[in-house]
Amino acid sequence: MNLRKKLITITAFAIAMGFLESAVVVYMREILYPEGFAFPLSPIPISLALTELLREVATVIMLVTIGVIAAKRFSVKSIILILIETP
Repeated sequence: MNLRKKLITITAFAIAMGFLESAVVVYMREILYPEGFAFPLSPIPISLALTELLREVATVIMLVTIGVIAAKRFSVKSIILILIETP
């Protein structure tokens, strides 16, 4: 795959991941705080906290995986991961 196609693919992946992450946040806020935020925030249930933790781990794994797939050298993989992770 040439560099242009690779960059387009990585960009499409980053946009899709960003949308997915933001959609999850919107859903969680709607479920946990349907009336909006009020301080102090109520704690989330342990089962939901575990699910959220595992979702975050899965997100990091996906980001590292796209870096590994997209680049041959470790330095380039690191740069790709930083570019994708930066909002």
